[in-house]
Amino acid sequence: MAYHGEPPAALGSIPDDLIPEILLRLPAPAVLRSRAVCKLWRSLIDDDRFLGAHRRHRPPMPLFYLHRDDSTAPPELNPPNLRVRLEAIDLRPRATQTLIRFAVAQEHRHILSSPRRRHGWAAPAVLADQIEEPSAFDVHGSCDGVLLVSHGWTLFAYNPAARRWARLPDNGSTIVGFYAHRPTGTFRVLLSHGCCREEHWVLTICRGMTQRRIPGTDEFLSDHNRLRPACESPPALVSGCLHWLPQSFQSNRDLLTFDTVSETFRWMRPPPAVEADGHAQALLELDGMLAMTVTRGGDLAQLWVMGDYEEQAWFCKLQVSLPVDHIGRFGGAVHLGGVAIVSQEGDVLIQCEHGLLQCDSVGRVQKHHQLEHHRAVAVPHMFKENIVPHDCLDRQQPREGWEGRQSPPFFRDMRDGCYYPTP
Repeated sequence: MAYHGEPPAALGSIPDDLIPEILLRLPAPAVLRSRAVCKLWRSLIDDDRFLGAHRRHRPPMPLFYLHRDDSTAPPELNPPNLRVRLEAIDLRPRATQTLIRFAVAQEHRHILSSPRRRHGWAAPAVLADQIEEPSAFDVHGSCDGVLLVSHGWTLFAYNPAARRWARLPDNGSTIVGFYAHRPTGTFRVLLSHGCCREEHWVLTICRGMTQRRIPGTDEFLSDHNRLRPACESPPALVSGCLHWLPQSFQSNRDLLTFDTVSETFRWMRPPPAVEADGHAQALLELDGMLAMTVTRGGDLAQLWVMGDYEEQAWFCKLQVSLPVDHIGRFGGAVHLGGVAIVSQEGDVLIQCEHGLLQCDSVGRVQKHHQLEHHRAVAVPHMFKENIVPHDCLDRQQPREGWEGRQSPPFFRDMRDGCYYPTP
């Protein structure tokens, strides 16, 4: 209920100096709902200082997909690897929250059962194997609370906390990076385009959506030496630079780095463990520092942190003994990117065949992230809620597109009207 004047007596008994401290600790949806309590709370929440403080208080959260995996459903209504939700893990309470519910399942039923209308005439409904692969959702980047999400060839920038979005120009390029450009305050997408020869372009997300080519990348990358897509191996943004894990084409184990201001590439030294016998599993930004998960011997994970960025000085902050027995019971760990230390406190996520394990700093299993008739698959990105408004994300409501499809296709609550229930 909204109180348009003074707050009710129960709320008025809260000391004024405690209200901001309470609101700062609430998740974004609760904060936005609190704007309706009274004028005082609305003015407090809308203040730029509060918005910035709330963003700083929110914890970074690992992400994972929920794939529909129901052997009892008919094949035409249960396509393989159908991604239905994007979830975020709040590490301390070991709780998950849904960021996106993909509407593609509803579209799948709609296309199968409904006649198509083009130019005023009806065409027969298509068969299941004639529609676009319904699992073609990907997360290509996460920065300042904004996700870069694609469905097929369509690309969206989306803030789940504020439910604001923008559609980006369609192109066939490979997305290799997504970042905030601090000098201009804009979001940018780093694209790799190798039709004739490997070229790199920068797309600026703004009302005009400008694109331009970056010269001088031939020394580092070519049509035979390409970066992996960001949906598979995203770079970590630290000190205004993007950093990639060692790529398969490299003869050494150095880290390729892209300065987002000067727009130039260079190499950086990896942790000593990688140069020895370690396997680089994940590269993240943790508390403003570059951090790499390295596994050694199959049962040990180390967190290496670059303490001095200018000197490229790494140190091993902690190491965790992996719960090999538990991993075996859940189908074993995926080798590349299957293990990630996702906090400076040593929280570990392990991707197994039958789900996602969350462990503490001494290797004890804290939670098995799984859902009946679904399969949890880790997404190699971290997400941090942000309710600070972005001018480039100016759309709030979904739009109806061809054949009644929503654009973007991830606003519809799949618990309502879906052909199978998702809790």
